Amino acid sequence: MNKNRVIRMAKLLLTTVIIVAVIIVINVVIKNSKTNLETTDLKSNMLQIQAKCRVLNDKADMNNKIDEERKGTKLSTFKSAEQIKQEEEEAAKKAAEENAQNAENQENTETPATTEEPKKEETQDPNAEKAVGEIVEEFKKLNIIPDSDYDKYYVLENVDLETLGLNFKNEKNARYLINYDSREVAITCGYQGQYLLSQMGLKD
Repeated sequence: MNKNRVIRMAKLLLTTVIIVAVIIVINVVIKNSKTNLETTDLKSNMLQIQAKCRVLNDKADMNNKIDEERKGTKLSTFKSAEQIKQEEEEAAKKAAEENAQNAENQENTETPATTEEPKKEETQDPNAEKAVGEIVEEFKKLNIIPDSDYDKYYVLENVDLETLGLNFKNEKNARYLINYDSREVAITCGYQGQYLLSQMGLKD
């Protein structure tokens, strides 16, 4: 009787171990498949951008309208965080001067001053999409593209991808970039340390 109980316990334990092992193997296979699918999608998107931009660039070159036809915003036009901060400080200083001037004018006309309610601080949703300037600033800090090439790369927004006839959008908190001259495509978020199509061995 006792021996049968031990055998049943051993069978139950063995069955449990086998089930757990199968679940672990299935999870690993699914995770690897998902990773491979994401990589394939990313590469496919970058290749599509490259092909569409090549056609657009060749067409623009024939019509002598290269700058007019190129989609996107030049990487060089995005301001750094320091520039934005400096501009905000200057705007705040100017607003303070205007407020002081207005207060002085109100005193002279003896109009009762209105008190402004303090502005409530807006809390940002941690899951919200980052601003494109912030995404670009973080990408620039990685030094993937030399400063001297910033003028050659264009940041593609979803509207640019749509205009190019592509049926996908930018990844969340990321943007695709294109160098129309070299046909290099980049993505700001990168994948496994690779940010350029040429790093993935797919640039023509």
